[in-house]
Amino acid sequence: QQLPPDAPIALRASAKGDLRQSEGMRESARGELARQEARWDDAVTAYTNAQEQFNQAAAEYASAGLAPLEGQREQILNQSAMLTMTIRQIEEQRDREQGFLETIRNLERDVARRDRDYAGLVDTIGRHGVQVTNFNEARAEVEQNIQIVQRIENEARQQLQQLVDAIAATRVDPSTNEPLSEETRNALDELNQKTRQAVEEPSHGSSFLRRVGTITNQLADIVKAASIVAGPIPAIVGTLMSLVGGQMAK
Repeated sequence: QQLPPDAPIALRASAKGDLRQSEGMRESARGELARQEARWDDAVTAYTNAQEQFNQAAAEYASAGLAPLEGQREQILNQSAMLTMTIRQIEEQRDREQGFLETIRNLERDVARRDRDYAGLVDTIGRHGVQVTNFNEARAEVEQNIQIVQRIENEARQQLQQLVDAIAATRVDPSTNEPLSEETRNALDELNQKTRQAVEEPSHGSSFLRRVGTITNQLADIVKAASIVAGPIPAIVGTLMSLVGGQMAK
C-alpha cells in the first residue's frame, strides 16, 4: 500500500500519539501504586493525568489519518473511559474513608470528654469524703444521692402543701384564739403567696431545693416578724428549713 503524500506529517502525529500513550501508561502505573497505598488524592491526580494523556494520544492518532491507527485510537479512548470510572471509585473510597476517620476522631473526642467528666466526678465525690475506684462505684454513689435528693424533694413538696392548707385553715390567732390582727392577716397573705410560689416551682432535684430554700428563708422571716409561734405553721416552716438546708431564725 502506497503512503499518502502527507506521510511524514502522519508519521509524526503517530509518533506523538505513541509518546502520549506511553506517558498515560506511566501515569496509570503511578495511580495504581498510590491506590494500593491508599494515597487517594495522589491516585486521583495520577489517573486524571493519565486520562488527559490518553485523550491527547487519541487526538494525535485521529489527526494522523492512518487507518491502521483507528483501532488503537478506539482502544485508547476505551482506556480513558475506564479511567473515569476508576477515578469515581477512588473518590468514593476516599470520601468513605474520610467519613470513617471523622467518626473515629469524634469517638476519640467523646471518650476523652467522658474521661474528663469521670475524673471530675470522682474528684467531686472525693471532696465529700467518699472514695470511688471505678465508674460503677461512682455511678452507684451518684444514683444513691439522687434518690436521697428526690426523697427530700418529695417530703418538701408535701410540707409545702400542708403549709398551704394550714394557712387556709387559720381563722383566729393560734396563740390567743382571738380574731386575727391586720398585721397577722397581711403576714398570712404574704406567707400564702410565697408558699404557693414554692409549690408551683417547676424545677426538680438540687435546683428545686436551692430555689425553695430561698423561699423557705423568706417564710421563716415572715413567721418571725409576725410573731406566729403557735399552731402548725411555725412547725411546718421549721421542718422545711431542716429539709432544704436552712436554719430557722431564733
